[in-house]
Amino acid sequence: MNHHAFKLVIFLVLLGWHYAAFACQQKVRVGINEGWPPYVIKQPDKFIGVDVDIIKNILSAANYCVSFVELPSSSRAFEQLKKGTIDMLFAASYTKQRADFATFTEAYREEVMRLYAHRDSDVVKATIEHILINKGTIGINLGSFYGASFSQLVARFPAQIAELPLAKQRFDLLNKQRLDYVVEDELSGRYFLKQRHYVHLLETAQVVHRNPVYFMFRQGYVSSQQLQVINQAINANKEITQDLLSQYQQYL
Repeated sequence: MNHHAFKLVIFLVLLGWHYAAFACQQKVRVGINEGWPPYVIKQPDKFIGVDVDIIKNILSAANYCVSFVELPSSSRAFEQLKKGTIDMLFAASYTKQRADFATFTEAYREEVMRLYAHRDSDVVKATIEHILINKGTIGINLGSFYGASFSQLVARFPAQIAELPLAKQRFDLLNKQRLDYVVEDELSGRYFLKQRHYVHLLETAQVVHRNPVYFMFRQGYVSSQQLQVINQAINANKEITQDLLSQYQQYL
């Protein structure tokens, strides 16, 4: 772990103490995937991270206690939400298909997905379509949504899209040049680029997708009144949410 990553972990551990004494009236089981720093970082006995603290802050304000349920991928998380074995997902993009089996809150932050490349790449400024037409390979998160245009390209070039559940897997393959590109959230991407063994990777100027993200509850878990309370907590804590994101960025 380098100096920047160490400082980030210490910051997040200290921040997590803020929520330890909170007494709740209702528990919510939140699906989580370990491999998405700085939003989620797994420690031996708990999860820390920017989104972990945003979730705890907002839901504690709405009188909920959080229990994290570790799942191997986003796609598995959606399956478990449908089955009712978990109650909530986070950092979820809104789609009509998802709205058929879940209830969305108001947005709690924005997500920016960028294209990452190896420094030896000769087509860093290429469009996604140009990359795929020219047999390039792109790593993405298993189960994530990157916008309608990107979904259409995935359908056209499925053999050139590698869906992997952990960000580290994606960046390791890019580092070894077994993938040509990776699409990743820009904060997560910048986290990896700060690590010494990823010095040959770079962030391109290309934004693949920019959209708000939401909490996503299983159908029937929250009443309209409870949803209103959670939305009020999201809006009342927007400044704190932005502060948490900004405090992370100082470690980059």
